[in-house]
Amino acid sequence: EEPAAKPALMAKDAGTADAKPNPGDEPAPETPAPAPPAPATPDDPDMLAKIDKGVKTCLEALMRKEFDTATRALKPLESMATEKREADRIAGWQQLVEYAKGFLDYREQALDAMKSGDEYDVNDKKIAIVEVNDKEVVIRVTGMERRWDRGSLPAAVELAIVTSWFDANPANMLYLGASYIARPEPDLEKAKEQWSKAMIGGANASLLIPLLDDPVLVESLGDG
Repeated sequence: EEPAAKPALMAKDAGTADAKPNPGDEPAPETPAPAPPAPATPDDPDMLAKIDKGVKTCLEALMRKEFDTATRALKPLESMATEKREADRIAGWQQLVEYAKGFLDYREQALDAMKSGDEYDVNDKKIAIVEVNDKEVVIRVTGMERRWDRGSLPAAVELAIVTSWFDANPANMLYLGASYIARPEPDLEKAKEQWSKAMIGGANASLLIPLLDDPVLVESLGDG
């Protein structure tokens, strides 16, 4: 953080103390005091309700992995946000959609890179890839083979595969954190853990982390 700039020192006018007004000079008019700042405009309840509704639609679409629907739900909200706080909130949700969508893109690349014999640690167990193709993934765990459609891998297996494929770039944790939100049962603690690591590493999660306290997201957990 840059240190605050020091205020400039005001130079004294030479001879000011001895200066005398000329005869007939009119006194300078007094400078009027600045007007007090206008009181903060209270949040418009109708506007907030509309934003909440749009955010809820976005979240529900994210849970279904319908990213285009999520994006469309947020677009009309941009013109409604007259306060920076709400503008940042909407921008944060827009980022969440992009990172959640990006996670699935990387997921496909990670699955494409897998080969028979690859091993991963999942929930204190070692799993091994038996076969992977464009439709199915066959995994051996505790001596048994399990077969899943490529698009319906258990979340823990999916995360293990993608995390192993990622490099050490802290920005990757932004995608991992988003994946914990864009699911039927969001895990805020896991998302916070990933986004906090991203921030420590130098990635910017300043708009994402406040979403963990977003009333729409918090309420969705209560509904579950």
